[in-house]
Amino acid sequence: MPGIQLVALAPHPPIIIASVGRGETKKVSRTIAAMEELSREIAAQNPDTIVLISPHGPLFQDAVAVFDGETLKGDLGNFGAPAERVQVEVDTEFITTLQEKTKEGPVALLRVEPRESYRYDVRHRLDHGALVPMLFLKKAGVKARYVNMTYGLYPYRDLYEFGKTLEETAAALKRKTVILASGDLSHCLIPGAPGGFRREGRVFDETLVEILQAGA
Repeated sequence: MPGIQLVALAPHPPIIIASVGRGETKKVSRTIAAMEELSREIAAQNPDTIVLISPHGPLFQDAVAVFDGETLKGDLGNFGAPAERVQVEVDTEFITTLQEKTKEGPVALLRVEPRESYRYDVRHRLDHGALVPMLFLKKAGVKARYVNMTYGLYPYRDLYEFGKTLEETAAALKRKTVILASGDLSHCLIPGAPGGFRREGRVFDETLVEILQAGA
């Protein structure tokens, strides 16, 4: 049936890409295996559209940003692996329908087109939050079109309502759709971690995992 087929949370550390991590990939072998399993599961769904939400794209206080245009591309050159590149087709019809449906809701949708990126001081390229999951999906043979977006600084309830609008859009267009949220956890489990060490980090991570496992 068309509509939302699968929703998943995917990690995006570039180290899980072999040409970036090299010998360090042994430390993250379970994460790599999980991403490969998820990618196979998504490929089995044969989705028409993948909505990929990255936390490393342009962030606005009053809008959710979505990259518009016929195609999107990027590479991991910033991580020493320029050969790890992706170019994907954009589902512009999905974006147009989503924009229409958000007009009556609490969240605005901002379409960032290639020729207008300079207005917002952003690069019209895929960031590593999108690239890392996309590379796994590419390897698994996924051929879907993409809607690549970030999130806005809205109250959680408003973002929840926006999520329901995504579901309504997929159903209205009869698209087999996968929602893939790219993100890591607390980043503060050990001294020297990106977020600094905090005891609450492990509690946060374990609580989130329990919620995901419960499907809540």
